[in-house]
Amino acid sequence: MNKLLSWCLAIGSLLLATVVTAVEISIGETAIQIPNPPEFVAVTPEMSALVEFQKNFVAPMNVEYQVFISKDAASVALKNQIPDLDKRFAVQTQKALVKSFFTKKEFSRFKEGVKQQNEKIMENAKAKIDQMMDKISNDVSKQYDMDLALTVSQVVPQPVFMETDQLLAYTAYVKYEMTDEKGNPETFVTTVTAVFVYIKGKVLFLYTYAGENDLEWSQVNSTTWANAVVQANPPDVGSISRETIKELFRKFVWD
Repeated sequence: MNKLLSWCLAIGSLLLATVVTAVEISIGETAIQIPNPPEFVAVTPEMSALVEFQKNFVAPMNVEYQVFISKDAASVALKNQIPDLDKRFAVQTQKALVKSFFTKKEFSRFKEGVKQQNEKIMENAKAKIDQMMDKISNDVSKQYDMDLALTVSQVVPQPVFMETDQLLAYTAYVKYEMTDEKGNPETFVTTVTAVFVYIKGKVLFLYTYAGENDLEWSQVNSTTWANAVVQANPPDVGSISRETIKELFRKFVWD
């Protein structure tokens, strides 16, 4: 009877996750609607094993608000198992930006900084990423009793492929080298598309993870998703007023 009840609850949770087409997150005090990427569903608290596992893969300087996975992966996650995560979507931002309010002009300068420093950031990031992956390996080893060694050996950024007043997107190939508990080496490459999104004075990081040969899929689906996020969050009176006041104050101070 308990097994039947658990199974029914799992099916119900999956159906609910499928029906719900958007989630609401709060960055600081700003509420933002995040539509589901097409054919993907939100990770829910019922997927406890995956929720805890996913925390290990968030950069220390970032905060993650929501992850979306395929329906097949969700059915596995609802059984308290870790599914294959070859494709997934995530919503993050930097912890330092949570309380910040950006104007459109500031976001424009932010985009220029990303474009100008992208190559330099990627080069300098390797050492920091290696340290981060060491921490991830240790955390996973403790939590799941695995002697796991995981490092990022190469990050290859691609040119910006999309830019609007509210969006900036580029893709990077990330090469991982892993050694399992038996000492067997394994190398794999992930396609990561990052879209910086400006909404209501906040900057979101939308990440799309896919396989090495899924560059087009990653870029097309990340673009579709990012545009849906923008459309779901039109400027409100509060953000417009705050931006106007901030720009007037800046002009008054500098003029």
